[in-house]
Amino acid sequence: MPESGEAIEQKERFAVACLAFVLHHDRKFLSDFLRRVCDWAEPETQQDFDVWVEKGNYGDLVLENNKRHVVFVLECKIDAPLKPHQLPDSQSFFTEGYGCDIVQGYPYTPEEPWKRVYITLEQTDEDRKYPDSALISCKSRHWDALTVSRDSRELLSALVNDLFHAFAELRIHCFAAWNMKTHHMKLADQYFHACAVKELLQNTAALIRNQFVLNAESFDDSELKTTHDSYIGRALVRKNAPNEWLDFTGSKHERPGHHLGWYGYAWGRAHVGFYVKGSTKHSALKLLKAVAKTGEEETGEDGDYVWISSVGNHPDDQGWFLSVFARITAGLGR
Repeated sequence: MPESGEAIEQKERFAVACLAFVLHHDRKFLSDFLRRVCDWAEPETQQDFDVWVEKGNYGDLVLENNKRHVVFVLECKIDAPLKPHQLPDSQSFFTEGYGCDIVQGYPYTPEEPWKRVYITLEQTDEDRKYPDSALISCKSRHWDALTVSRDSRELLSALVNDLFHAFAELRIHCFAAWNMKTHHMKLADQYFHACAVKELLQNTAALIRNQFVLNAESFDDSELKTTHDSYIGRALVRKNAPNEWLDFTGSKHERPGHHLGWYGYAWGRAHVGFYVKGSTKHSALKLLKAVAKTGEEETGEDGDYVWISSVGNHPDDQGWFLSVFARITAGLGR
């Protein structure tokens, strides 16, 4: 049964309260949050920031620095969409919405001019770009701006680890790997269980975007008949992809929405493939063969499509996907 609006709102309030608690008590995490989420170029000033929850009639989380006269107001969404009064590109934002309240809460004076920054934090795939304003700088962020790779987990404090586990339980997709039930599932032989797989693919998409600067979009849900007669995955799109990946696929001059590749589960195996153009097909397939591990991966081609598939057992499927992209990246840098 879908969650009610009230249940969604309470879940988001709980997530913000957990986040605020850790920001207040773990100043190293606050410094990292200021840098990664807020684009604050002086994260070492974290000791000057106060953390507020639902301060005033604007936003969920407020990070306020009275010494530097800068304030970051964050509106955090998990499942609910942003409402017009919360959206900087709506007419009501500055007239009666959050923008109006932020300006009133931090008024301009020549002696103490405030730098006001409003940030929407969502888990939607949509990349928002807000219009510039002389009154408030507005930014859009995804929850995955907070994530780190699994290899860095030992560097996190116990508080931050607990926070990320809580985010996973609240179904913030990019933290799915912190849910150990999901993280350790071996799904290659049962990937037709769509809900569990989509959770893994969603989380993997966030990590691929962070680690390899490749964007993914929902794509290709087949009828999911059996493990050997179905496929489910996500498309990799050309838009904003690094030049080395465009050269690898020969798609440098294609339209931004052109599909660069695909990863997911196909015909009973974990699978990563790329759509290549012209003479790049030979070199792309050669690179895939070079990075494939004997007995664990196999490569192939089908028209303008080249691919690498998992044929062995791996500690986790997500780790295999990421290792493929890492090995290709290393190969492109040679």
